[in-house]
Order: sequence, then C-alpha cells, then structure tokens
Amino acid sequence: VRFGDLVWVSASITVSSVDGAMSGDITIKGLPFVNGAAGVGTGFAVSAFVNGNLDTAGGYYFPTATLRNASSDIALREYGDGVSFKALTQADVLSGFAIVITGTYLTNPLAS
Repeated sequence: VRFGDLVWVSASITVSSVDGAMSGDITIKGLPFVNGAAGVGTGFAVSAFVNGNLDTAGGYYFPTATLRNASSDIALREYGDGVSFKALTQADVLSGFAIVITGTYLTNPLAS
C-alpha cells in the first residue's frame, strides 16, 4: 500500500519444495516502488521464520529482511551479537521454509 511517499509492505512467503539447482542469496524481487533511501537499507520486522537454517555455531540467531538502498529488492539475512549481517543462501532454505515480514519505507525521504 502506498500513501504519498510512504509504502507499507506485508508478505507471507512459503517454499513448498526446494530445487537442488537453486543457488545464490535469497532475495524477494519486484516490489512496485523503489526505496528512495540512498546509501541506507531499510529493515523489516520478521514475525515468523520456519524451516530455515541459521548459522548458530557462528553466532547468528536472528533472521532479518532488508530493502536494499535505491532498490525494490528485499534481501533475507541473518544476524547475531558481535557478528556482521550475513545473507541467507539456498543452503539455508529447507522444504517447508516460511517467512512473514512487515515494514514501511519511503520512496522519497527528502520530500517528507
């Protein structure tokens, strides 16, 4: 939903089965409006995360979703205490994977 420069996003995504040929970082593409923030990603709340592998041995305990700067793509990542963000990849997604995200962002932050 868009109201002026403010865009509200809510998504529930489920992967019923995983293709062995899948590769790369997990990204949600094609939001209808581009994030207007230059140099800054916009974080989204993750309210559900099922059948995903987090690198707990490496200190990663939480999933997150970030709208890339000047983009309409959301990157799924993981983070923890004292570690940098790390992309979720095909190896982190199991059959039955599900994630629910919600957030807002501005298409033109300087105008608001």
